Amino acid sequence: MLLHFKIKEQLELCTTFEYTEILKNVRDFFIEESTKQGFAIQKLRAYYNPAENEGIVEYEYVNTYEPADLPHMDFGIANGYLTVIFY
Repeated sequence: MLLHFKIKEQLELCTTFEYTEILKNVRDFFIEESTKQGFAIQKLRAYYNPAENEGIVEYEYVNTYEPADLPHMDFGIANGYLTVIFY
């Protein structure tokens, strides 16, 4: 299944490390929230296109087809904070 996300703030990212941090934080947050909701993850991949400010989390839960329901995620990066909105 697919879960889309966008970053609320205007991005001025310059390095591969910053893009990698976004994806790492999105994956970690997805795992944490899914575990809280009682879902075991079978497959998880995250992609982000900074030019269009669009990302996708591709996932599969074990033994269920329930869609993921994640709240907004806030995290610190470089010298500020970003808010990731899942939809």
